Amino acid sequence: GKPDEAANAFGQALQRQPDAAEPLAALVRLDLDRKQGALALLHINAVLARSPGNPVAHQLKGEVLTTQGQTDAAMVAYQETVGVAPNWDQGYQGLALAQVAAKHDEDAVRTLQTGIEKTRGATSLIGDLGRLYQRLGRSEDAIALYETVLAKNPDSPFAINNLAMLLVTYRQDAASVARAQKLAEQLASSSEVSVIDTRGWVMFKSGDLHGAESL
Repeated sequence: GKPDEAANAFGQALQRQPDAAEPLAALVRLDLDRKQGALALLHINAVLARSPGNPVAHQLKGEVLTTQGQTDAAMVAYQETVGVAPNWDQGYQGLALAQVAAKHDEDAVRTLQTGIEKTRGATSLIGDLGRLYQRLGRSEDAIALYETVLAKNPDSPFAINNLAMLLVTYRQDAASVARAQKLAEQLASSSEVSVIDTRGWVMFKSGDLHGAESL
């Protein structure tokens, strides 16, 4: 509850280790909590002046600009993040979010596709792309996305879970429902809440109302 002292401590940490991500992120969050977005940008730009290749600083700049409604400038900051850290999923995530906010949906799709390739299949980006496809009414593309992931990694609980949910949500044919049932059975031992929810949804769509209710 002493924000001025906290800001001073974070500032001292940055003086001792200018490229440290944690104190900069904490200082920026503190600035934003105090409605001081301009000060947050000053802190970020000071770091970038010393270390123009600092991906965390570029990423934080994009976040601050996004909160201020400066979408175009945010996209530039996120593009710089991707430029200096092409294997880091958060740069692509931020850029895609800014592009969606600017109603550049197809650009966001391409950004996430590129990010998945560059990060060698970051699940965070795959999940974002799947959800974006759903929002755009492209359920078949979302299904194809997880089919591709599953083909490369047949035991991926992430892909199994999401594909099962998509199949019973967007398809009604018996073959798709049966496939979803088989996928859900592979997850029967999981205690993850999202997985249990998927299994319940698959049972519901399969007509097993009692089993669905139990899950």
